[in-house]
Amino acid sequence: MATDKRLDFIEKYCFLSLRMKPDKWTKFSTSEDVIAMLNEFYEKPDLMALVITLNPTGQLVPCLGFPSVLKNKGVYFVKKKHENITKDNFQDALLVGDLSPAPVEQMMAVVEEVLYSLFMKSENLGGWPQVVAEDVIRQAHRLKNEMFVMGGKIKGKTLLPLPERIEMLYSTADMFDGLSVAVDSTLLHSIETIIIDWSHQIRDILSKDSAQPLLDGLNPLPKMEFDFWHSRQVNLQCINDQLYAPQVQKIADILERAKSCYWPALRNVFKDVSAGLKEADDINLYLQPLKVLLEEMEQAEYPQLPPFINSVMYTVCLIWANSEYYNTPSRIIVILQEICNLVIEMTRNFLSPEEVLKGLQSEIEEVLGGIKLGISVIEKLYKTYDICCSDMMPTFFQDKEPQYWEFPSTLVFARMNAFFHRLKTIEELYVTAIEFLKLEKIELGGVRGNILGSQVVQIYEEVLEFVKVFAECKYDPLDPADEQFDEDFADFQIKIQDLDRRLATIFYQGFVDCPGMESAVKVHIPVWGFFAFHFP
Repeated sequence: MATDKRLDFIEKYCFLSLRMKPDKWTKFSTSEDVIAMLNEFYEKPDLMALVITLNPTGQLVPCLGFPSVLKNKGVYFVKKKHENITKDNFQDALLVGDLSPAPVEQMMAVVEEVLYSLFMKSENLGGWPQVVAEDVIRQAHRLKNEMFVMGGKIKGKTLLPLPERIEMLYSTADMFDGLSVAVDSTLLHSIETIIIDWSHQIRDILSKDSAQPLLDGLNPLPKMEFDFWHSRQVNLQCINDQLYAPQVQKIADILERAKSCYWPALRNVFKDVSAGLKEADDINLYLQPLKVLLEEMEQAEYPQLPPFINSVMYTVCLIWANSEYYNTPSRIIVILQEICNLVIEMTRNFLSPEEVLKGLQSEIEEVLGGIKLGISVIEKLYKTYDICCSDMMPTFFQDKEPQYWEFPSTLVFARMNAFFHRLKTIEELYVTAIEFLKLEKIELGGVRGNILGSQVVQIYEEVLEFVKVFAECKYDPLDPADEQFDEDFADFQIKIQDLDRRLATIFYQGFVDCPGMESAVKVHIPVWGFFAFHFP
């Protein structure tokens, strides 16, 4: 039986590229699912790509189209145009190549080692008009630089591309020693163009603000602030090292001797990077103790938070008093907001948004205790902040005039205030529910005791239904931005006010029906605690 030449073609390239074992190919090529997929690729003109990869167990895995994630090397077969792949046209109709699990790095290697190298050899441009050849070389160099910069971004670094004809730098610098030959205008233009690119790259880095996530309406934690400044420090150090490389020093020498108008721009690049690196070094140094402290705080049990609150706030004050670059209101406000976000996040995890209202139908006293603890932790934060703003601030400044936090506290606590108000509301809901649920144990005597008692039971059952609405809610009650809870609680308060009036009528009737003082006292004792709560 004749084999399919198309399958043989695929097999050949898979063996060459993937170096698979023969038994793996046999299993692959005899699978009905694989054959169906290959036939679909052959026969449907709109299916343009087939990719075959090896999984961790060494099995071949086909994919119609390029996969979004590639963990191992693959082979691609791409149609040159929308057409069927037949046994006669497959060799001419398909493009074949390797696909790396890191496609950007692969493209960078192809551009630099293949494409750029081809255009740099004069024999490959023989017969081309000079204008066309120069333009192609310039575009190839630009593409190489763009790939170079992109590779740096993938690694979290800013890489500075070098100008065209970099090999001419040393000979051009020597020309200035004799002052007899003018600098090559093409090289000078190339250098000046690169200086503009460097300025833009560095400006983009230095213009980034750690407060941007907050300005975007997000709720970042302190870790984002620490990561931001660590990343900036590493990035600027990388740029600084590149700026002091011999090739860049030659570039600076050429610009200065040529009296280029871009020489001041390059000097500004050096100054900006140096100043930015000094700032990042200072901020990272002073944020480090706070980072360690907050990591310990995150690992602590929630009831152990109050002592950490003091330590965290005092450390922030020390940063404010001693850091040369972090002692501005805008930066302190950012870290304080992020600390608030961390406390909110830890409180949410402790109370659990999914469980905090379900306690209304089960362990109501235990859950209420947790809510009260969350409120006390936030109150501790408020109190410590107030102390730091006034009495204790001078103690953090040694031999210099103290600088107080004079910015409005609402800039720090806007989200925390809303969260605190939500916790207080949930606490009120629990306390109200607990008081009304005590009606289950109230008994009324007298002539109409049974009738009045049944009315109290009815009110008790209505409260159970009101509470059920909260216990079975689908929204996040610990998210102050979700207004559904506020609407439900407002409705709950209206219903509770109605129940208060009905209970007052029932208890009044119970007192009226009492035949004497002894009976009145029996009614008074169980009812007094309820009304003391509702009518203090």
